[in-house]
Amino acid sequence: MSKALPARSEVDRRFTWKSEAIFADAEAWEAAVAGILAALPDLAEFKGHLGDSPDMLADWFEASEKVQRVMEKVRVYTNMEYSCDVGDQGAAARADRARSVSSQLHAAMSFAVPELIATGFPKLREWVASTPRLSHLGHHLSTGQRRSRSPRSARSSRARIGRRAGARTSTTLTHTSRPNTRSPPTSEPA
Repeated sequence: MSKALPARSEVDRRFTWKSEAIFADAEAWEAAVAGILAALPDLAEFKGHLGDSPDMLADWFEASEKVQRVMEKVRVYTNMEYSCDVGDQGAAARADRARSVSSQLHAAMSFAVPELIATGFPKLREWVASTPRLSHLGHHLSTGQRRSRSPRSARSSRARIGRRAGARTSTTLTHTSRPNTRSPPTSEPA
């Protein structure tokens, strides 16, 4: 015997996500989306200048991380809302809009990694060591340098960006370029 799931509106509020802890309502969500879109030109002003100075780089990270934090809240809110009721047309529209805005944000920031690589890891490492506003980025710098040496790094970066932007098929990008040449694990005892 199966039991029909109740509509979200019929579920006791004690047993639902507290989406208003993220945004009070859809209007507050819209305001956050508008803020992200308004910040895109500000992020574009950094293009070509990340290697100018440690302070410029720190300003970039502060500005981009601030916008990315808001974007994550936008995505969490829409995912919570849409996951509870896929028949809610307003929630579906917000989920689609969140994916679109996320794509625009990542496109606006796409210059950063190539520009950091062009600046050079020795210089960046020196800046991280000597600039308190950058000191928390040491691990990310090591990871970025390791990835920049990998012949698959460009394809993998595109796949990661695609996943962040909500593309469902992006994971195939890392697997379609060349066949699997690894041998299957053996069952021989160690």
